[in-house]
Amino acid sequence: MASNRKVFDSKMFMDNLNIFINSHYEFKCNSKYKGFFGRIKAQLDRTEAEEKESRKSGESWIDDPVIYFSDPLSEEEYRRHIELSLAKTLEKSFSATLMKIIEAKDQNHIDIYKKANIDRKLFSKIRNEKRYIPSKRTAIALAVALELSLSETQDLLKRAGFTLSRSILFDVIIEYFITQGNYDIYQINDALHSHKQPILGG
Repeated sequence: MASNRKVFDSKMFMDNLNIFINSHYEFKCNSKYKGFFGRIKAQLDRTEAEEKESRKSGESWIDDPVIYFSDPLSEEEYRRHIELSLAKTLEKSFSATLMKIIEAKDQNHIDIYKKANIDRKLFSKIRNEKRYIPSKRTAIALAVALELSLSETQDLLKRAGFTLSRSILFDVIIEYFITQGNYDIYQINDALHSHKQPILGG
């Protein structure tokens, strides 16, 4: 009996990915990077973009908000203002947004961190430490695990201070998979590895 299972064509897949990269990756598709001198400029600009990305995509913490007042407030008014400001900040935090998405999708926490290829301790830190901001790769891994659309992924990343950029090859590859509706983290990591990019998860 013939099987209806779709055979994964790795060559066709990589060909399609490379076509997407060539038409979306800033340093491949922009005409100013064509030719000998263009390639030199592309290398310099790419290095600068990647260095900038590496500086901002590590683990970090949100600083407490600094609030300035035009009129003096009483101690009680000041405390109330701080509480409201913090509540507003936490409401829009990465952690709070992530938990709302998981709840809305009726997903199990264990399934999500396993699909994201991250360990329980890291997921617990993200869930319980409301001001904690994960690395960009971790945030993307969670978006992939939740099978978010491109706009949903961008919104979640924004909560951690990140975005997907056409000037970062890693980001272009992630965009390709999301727009194709392919959320297999192992296939994503294979593609990232083949293009000498860091992989998702641990």
